[in-house]
Amino acid sequence: MHNIKNSKIAVIGLGYVGLPLAVEFGKHHSVVGFDINTDRIAELISGTDHTLEINNEELSQATHLSFSSEIADLQECNFFIVTVPTPIDDYKQPDLTPLIKASEAIGSLLKKDDIVVYESTVYPGATEEVCIPVLEKISGLTFNQDFYAGYSPERINPGDKEHRVTNILKVTAGSTPEVADLVDEVYNLVITAGTHIADPINTNDTNISGYLNMLVAARDATVASFTYAASSSTYGDHPALPKVEDAIGNPLSPYAVTKYVNELYADVFARTYNFKTIGLRYFNIFGKRQTPDGAYAAVIPKWTAAMIAGDEVFINGDGDTSRDFNFIENAIQANILAATATEEAKNQVYNVAVGGRTTLNTLFSALKEHLSANGVSYTQEPVYRDFREGDVRHSQADISKIQNALGYDPQFDIIQGIAKAMPWYVNSLE
Repeated sequence: MHNIKNSKIAVIGLGYVGLPLAVEFGKHHSVVGFDINTDRIAELISGTDHTLEINNEELSQATHLSFSSEIADLQECNFFIVTVPTPIDDYKQPDLTPLIKASEAIGSLLKKDDIVVYESTVYPGATEEVCIPVLEKISGLTFNQDFYAGYSPERINPGDKEHRVTNILKVTAGSTPEVADLVDEVYNLVITAGTHIADPINTNDTNISGYLNMLVAARDATVASFTYAASSSTYGDHPALPKVEDAIGNPLSPYAVTKYVNELYADVFARTYNFKTIGLRYFNIFGKRQTPDGAYAAVIPKWTAAMIAGDEVFINGDGDTSRDFNFIENAIQANILAATATEEAKNQVYNVAVGGRTTLNTLFSALKEHLSANGVSYTQEPVYRDFREGDVRHSQADISKIQNALGYDPQFDIIQGIAKAMPWYVNSLE
């Protein structure tokens, strides 16, 4: 397999996604920007972008970038990035024609060890079910033996001059671990905000398809009430506090991407099939019977178990990171209210939280205090480590929407929740 030094990049499709990416790569690396629109190629060669996504100065800085509408000019390329559009047809279904045509064109050039990365917005499974078979058929090569695939969903808003391709965290994936590393390394050439390697493509398909299967089954069975677990991770990098349902930012992790896609599917099912759901964006649920084995979502049982065992407790960052921790009985109340909601309250997402903020330092002290009250002494100080990539600095929910629409009334703040849960933790984790 080739490496980053001998990678020659081709960007297929020079719209609001492909052109900025090609320009950034072209500042550092040999790149061919390809588009079937000859007029588009002519204007870019002349140093002009009529979409105004890229100004003339930025184009001139991409000294390693060339443009072409001739597929033969991509013969020497071995790293193809597909950024063609996926429009919606008259039946509100994705039109994959541009994606298929691009795959056919690349397939006619595909060589051993080449990598094809898809940035175009597609439904779960499209990469492996539609694109890969086209590449195999046209090229005569075998996927993951002769050539490989990557995926890095585009996250560009047309006309947004603040959130550009370089300063938005990029999620990458590959069809093998080695390819995933190379794809990530290539994008790291230009993404100053950093990249995050997701699990291989099947993980993305599984996480979203599992939800979609349930949604389809519930629709077909005319289920009267469908409530799904959304997530506060959907708010991503949106800086405002408290978090309001209608204001979200760019997702900061693959998990957050999948949870946002769930919400999009729910909305589409309501508009297309009149199948209405409720999504609950849970904020840091904790309580009895929660496993201590896990990552950040299980921070309270994880730290409690470590304290009971006399182990070190690790805090990512300076400890001033804050969360809206919500006791499980509050979440149960929200679930019941959502399951019995009126039609007017459906086809919505709601925050499920307390509406407060607790720093990790405060949480650590509270756990020590309530462990002591239950006969467990912990005298160690926490160990501070680097911030974890993808973590949101602060999180706090606005719960007025769920209070007004569903009558939600949380009965436990974090201290009351810890006090009620701690005897179970001590008895179960000792």
